[in-house]
Amino acid sequence: MWAPNAPTEHDARDFVYRWFRLLDTHAPAEQVVPLVAEDGLRMQFPEATLTTVGQFADWYRGVLEAFFDEV
Repeated sequence: MWAPNAPTEHDARDFVYRWFRLLDTHAPAEQVVPLVAEDGLRMQFPEATLTTVGQFADWYRGVLEAFFDEV
């Protein structure tokens, strides 16, 4: 079923490329956090399950500190 405000395939591809480019370049949390859903968030990692934007922000900052010099 078509929804008038549904993202297009192009929108989805742009989002995915932007998301991984930011992660690959260790972008600051302030650039990554706005891309995280505020409602219905569930990101599961071995060390944590994140359900809020605040939890994601804290987790991401920790990842940046732990993997600051990886190539």
